[in-house]
Amino acid sequence: MEQFKLAGCMILYNPEYEVIKNIETYIKECDIFYIVDNGNGRKIYDYLKIKYSNIKYVAHSENLGISYSLNKILNLIIKENIDYLLTMDQDSFFVNGTMENYKKSLVTVNWKETLALSPKIIDYNEKIDFRNKVIYENSNRPITRIITSGSIVNVKVAKKLGDGMRNYL
Repeated sequence: MEQFKLAGCMILYNPEYEVIKNIETYIKECDIFYIVDNGNGRKIYDYLKIKYSNIKYVAHSENLGISYSLNKILNLIIKENIDYLLTMDQDSFFVNGTMENYKKSLVTVNWKETLALSPKIIDYNEKIDFRNKVIYENSNRPITRIITSGSIVNVKVAKKLGDGMRNYL
């Protein structure tokens, strides 16, 4: 399998300690994982840095929003020669096998003009029975909208877009 460098990030705003179990479902798969603190997230970083050496911390003095924070991380990882950025929300987690499927997709997607790989969304709050639904589908079809959580951004394409990334994130 092709070698690549994957960074991950989560933007925290007044998180509960339960966010730690979510982060632990994917942090080990990232070469670098960023905690972006938009408010009261330092305690989560302090706990995780004891267990994980691949974690970095970016603090903001106020809540600057998701778009600003993601663009800040993109600018940091461009300097670190990272190929892809996994973006996650506080309430999102991966089930077993998700990262393996993502990594398979990373090497099969035509990345020259692709900005992001995005998951099919399962919202457990909607009380929908997903047991008979396909959870993983490897389809390379164009889409016009994705959500931030669980997406993997192509850093090279994002760099070409420059400040225009604010329109996408």
